[in-house]
Amino acid sequence: MPHEIMVTGTGTAVGNHIAKYLSNTKFNLIATYNQNRPKNLNNCKLIKIDLSKKIKKKINFDYIIHCASKIPRDGQNLENYRQNIIFMKNLLKLVNINKCKRIIFLSAVSLYGKPLVKKIDEKSLPLKPKNYGKSKLACEKEIIKFSKRSGLKYTILRLPAIIGHNIKNNFISNIFEKIKNDKIIEVYNINQKFNNVIHINILSEIIYKIIVREKKNSIYLLGSKYPIKIKTIIKMIKDKFPKKVKFNILKNKKINFTLNIKSIIENKYRIISTKETIKKEILNLIKNKKNA
Repeated sequence: MPHEIMVTGTGTAVGNHIAKYLSNTKFNLIATYNQNRPKNLNNCKLIKIDLSKKIKKKINFDYIIHCASKIPRDGQNLENYRQNIIFMKNLLKLVNINKCKRIIFLSAVSLYGKPLVKKIDEKSLPLKPKNYGKSKLACEKEIIKFSKRSGLKYTILRLPAIIGHNIKNNFISNIFEKIKNDKIIEVYNINQKFNNVIHINILSEIIYKIIVREKKNSIYLLGSKYPIKIKTIIKMIKDKFPKKVKFNILKNKKINFTLNIKSIIENKYRIISTKETIKKEILNLIKNKKNA
């Protein structure tokens, strides 16, 4: 009998893409949303849920992928920090009723705050994260505490910037938005390396494989393989545009950290290179620009 998979936040670009990917597998999908009802999830059971309130609806599922979240764009304030924790607590109550097998939580690299080291991994300690990062860390603690009490299995994915079709407000899409509006693009630390990014297709594939094969509790830091210098990314963008792109190169004493993703790779999940990730997004944004 196919697994019943529930995905929260499918009215958002990330949650929607993950649900769409999983709907084309052998699983039965339940897609929850709050404000924006998805129009492209024909193979899913759609349920409207407000995670800020007690969930009274009866929903049966074996696995849950928690994508819904207040994000930095919504505001780095205490209210949104509290909302993310309320979402998690209400969801865990529903998980408890359903005797769910595993929760997959989309956490964030921002929980590390401003680390003083050049490379971080799953064991790196947070340093002064903002409210969004604090909320993700608090949600992780809620899951782990609940797991010890109930036996629920969990996989926590600490995610960098996610890029892909219709996903905005990341490093690359912001550059393209400025190019479209003929604005100067300010770039810092061009000689420092960068791999703080993952493509939504790779993330969706990883989530599918977690459902299929993970047995233990796990926390994975995700990113792309083989960090590249910021100036290499600038060159890749410049090479794709016939007109001159306006970059303003600035100096910044802040150290860019790279992500040590050894753990996810050692567990045989597919991760592509930073260069390939950026290339995919550039081609996608150029295609969207032509179709606009």
